[in-house]
Amino acid sequence: MKCLQGGQRQPLIERVGLCCRCGFAEHALVRQRLLDAEALFEQEEFLSDGVELHFRLAPDRRETLQRQLADLSRGRISLREP
Repeated sequence: MKCLQGGQRQPLIERVGLCCRCGFAEHALVRQRLLDAEALFEQEEFLSDGVELHFRLAPDRRETLQRQLADLSRGRISLREP
C-alpha cells in the first residue's frame, strides 16, 4: 500500500458519454478534434456511409467541440448522447 502513496496524483475528470457520425472524408479531422478535446474513445464503427464514434468527454468541453465539428462539416455533425 505504501508504494501507491509515493505515486503521482492526477485529478479525476468527470466525463459524459457522447457519440457523433461523420463521413469517411471527415473522419481523420473529427478524430483529431476529439483528441485535442481529450476525449476518451470507446468505439469506432465503420458503416456503409461513414463512421460512428463513441467517446467520453469532459462536460465543459462539449460546447466548444460541438462548434468545431459543426464548422468542420458545415453543420452536418452534431454531438448526441448514445
